[in-house]
Amino acid sequence: MLLCSQWTAVPAAEETTWTYTGLMGQSEWPQYFPDCGGTSQSPVDVATTQTKYDPSLIPLTPLGYSQHGNRPFTLYNNGHTAMIELPEWMGLGGLPWLFSAVQMHLHWGSGGPSHGGGEHTINGLSADAELHVVHYNSELYPNMSAAMTQRDGLAVLGILIVTGEETNPAFNNILNYLSRIRHADQKVLIPAFDVQSLLPKDLGRYYRYNGSLTTPPCYQSVIWTLFHERVQISKAQLLKMETILYSSKAEDRDQMLLQDNYRVTQPLNHRVVFASFSAESGKELSSGEVTAIVIGVMCGCVGLAVIIRFIVKTIRKTTPERRLLEEEEVCWVMAALRGFFTLAICLLLGHQTFAQNSAPCQRSKWNNGYSNFVKRHIRPGLPTSLDNNEWEKYIKDHGGCSRPTQSFLHPSELERVKAVCTKTGGRMYHENLCISEQPFRFVTVRSEPGTCGIKSVVPENKHLILACEVLENQCLPVHFEGNPKNLKPDNNAKDCQDPQTRGHASSFTMSWFQLLFVLLIMIHVF
Repeated sequence: MLLCSQWTAVPAAEETTWTYTGLMGQSEWPQYFPDCGGTSQSPVDVATTQTKYDPSLIPLTPLGYSQHGNRPFTLYNNGHTAMIELPEWMGLGGLPWLFSAVQMHLHWGSGGPSHGGGEHTINGLSADAELHVVHYNSELYPNMSAAMTQRDGLAVLGILIVTGEETNPAFNNILNYLSRIRHADQKVLIPAFDVQSLLPKDLGRYYRYNGSLTTPPCYQSVIWTLFHERVQISKAQLLKMETILYSSKAEDRDQMLLQDNYRVTQPLNHRVVFASFSAESGKELSSGEVTAIVIGVMCGCVGLAVIIRFIVKTIRKTTPERRLLEEEEVCWVMAALRGFFTLAICLLLGHQTFAQNSAPCQRSKWNNGYSNFVKRHIRPGLPTSLDNNEWEKYIKDHGGCSRPTQSFLHPSELERVKAVCTKTGGRMYHENLCISEQPFRFVTVRSEPGTCGIKSVVPENKHLILACEVLENQCLPVHFEGNPKNLKPDNNAKDCQDPQTRGHASSFTMSWFQLLFVLLIMIHVF
């Protein structure tokens, strides 16, 4: 991941010219940028057999990626990559905090025998290129410069790119304009486009680890998300990346192609790479699915045993016994029908297990998600004025100095806030996010990080976007996602509903009565 000097607050990183090879190449970075020699560096090789499955890793939620508006993007050749600046109202949900978009950029090779280009590798194999989408923690820090030095400051999406025969139209939104920024420090305005079209379709299968920037100053402040699904572009599109741009300025005497702008993989050391999916099956089955499958297999085996037994008895029978055989045949056919009837019951009992979950509420992995939400945003005893001194004293007394941006709702709004996660007060926004049907009045307080010195106290009137999860059989808010553009609910969107009040796909749980009923039928077959 590359951050050009405009995102860097450290003078040394701005003044020292670094390269990928040569006198200031990768092996020399630690001498000038100490963090580049740290123990939590990126990129890494992901050995899939050594990853650890973490069921709490939910699908990521791009916020505003597709709502690019009419304002053009800036495409910039900074001498190390082609970078696109992103509007801050684009963000990323599905993480412990809200992250706002900053920029995205590409890494590629040179078409040489090494066939490298991507930075991360999977089981030692490199992709042809890699796209990075960079975000900063806007819930805890005021800007990119403040966030990039903090351990929880950045979140980067890594998208591995491979080549095929078909052209990827989404990437032409970038590649078609590279010829206008051929040399370092050149930039051009390009039409805004759907950033989400660059991402894989499956945002639920990914690898997660804590790492660093992949370029100087190599701060170890990145929550990395590397998607399992690759994105494909054509060979002609890759050739544009590798042959159009120069790392040198237009006035430089020696012109150098911008190629092989990727860092080699770094030691994992004691870090663990987590996977959001089971490495063995590619999909983690719920307990209900396992139960239904096991019982279904048992029922199938019973039916198969009935058929085999009937065939064996038929072979052994003699002609004088044919009449008796016909009578037994009827009995065994009825037994087989009972076996298949049992299988049908199993499938009917378990049909909900395989239904597609279209509701915004998902079973929460965090038991204290709702209580933490209330403690952060709906506290008792909130100041009734907009006086900076009064708010500073309140935050110091009740905690929260580490969070430079905080939004507070009055306790009287608690029930109305909870209703956003139900059909009475909210509509589906995206994935597990709900947006309130009505706007809310709340106060946003901005302070100096770590000091509680209040910079501003601003009253706001916006629709809330909340992450909603199921806790104790209720769909409750667990995270305040933010709504910088004051988006409103889509009139055609579905209502946000508690999963118990609609056709929500719940986990399959067989009651003792149902289990006993199935067992009695199976015994009757024998």
